[in-house]
Amino acid sequence: MTKYTKDQIEKIISENRFEYQKIELPYNLSTPGSERNSDLDKILGGVIEGKSVLDIGSAYGYFCFEAEKRGASYVYGTELKEHRFKGAQLLKDIKESSVNFLNYDILEKPINKKFDIVLLLNVIHHLEYPIYFLKLLSEMCKDRLVIEFPTTNDIIFNRKSDNNLILKINRFLNRKFGFKWKQKNNNDMTSLPLIGVSLMKEKGQTFVFNESALERILIQNSKLFKRVEFFNSNFSEDRKIGIFYK
Repeated sequence: MTKYTKDQIEKIISENRFEYQKIELPYNLSTPGSERNSDLDKILGGVIEGKSVLDIGSAYGYFCFEAEKRGASYVYGTELKEHRFKGAQLLKDIKESSVNFLNYDILEKPINKKFDIVLLLNVIHHLEYPIYFLKLLSEMCKDRLVIEFPTTNDIIFNRKSDNNLILKINRFLNRKFGFKWKQKNNNDMTSLPLIGVSLMKEKGQTFVFNESALERILIQNSKLFKRVEFFNSNFSEDRKIGIFYK
């Protein structure tokens, strides 16, 4: 079960900063945060028993603990935010887990291991050099890379002046060159391989990608992966999940 009493766990939850991920704990307790159960089978789909998992930007460890529960051979999670790393370590102790949580940037201190499954969930838009980082992850990945990402339709990217710019580009291309693509709304340009340059200080984002851009980068140009499947994310209507297979 656990060496902690219900009162001790409740005290840990109340005295520490938990958000972002709802994680189930003993005594029917849980941390505050978003439910991710509806995307779990997409992200950790198939049989993962005996497989190794690396979660980049693992936060409090929800997907790490779930991978371990499903029989992963070993699980690593990296988290740069100190309070989330500390929280993950507390939850690891409560759950008597064997997940390895790391509090450093693997660009500066590489992990000399390969993993069957690599997760990059809601992280890519915070990276300064995302394409280089994707290449690094592909070298560490033996089976599949799972990316959850905001697209060029993302509400944060599109608010204020960026929204007007995208609309103007859309209209100009249609009028000048006769480009046609499937559109759900005026901002949806999923068939064109587009990368949006966002503002880190103002919007907390560096770059956003649509599905076609990631497919072209990882499969068509670099041939780092052979195929991809895209799904809608239940985390946000403006986000997608891409599963890239070796």
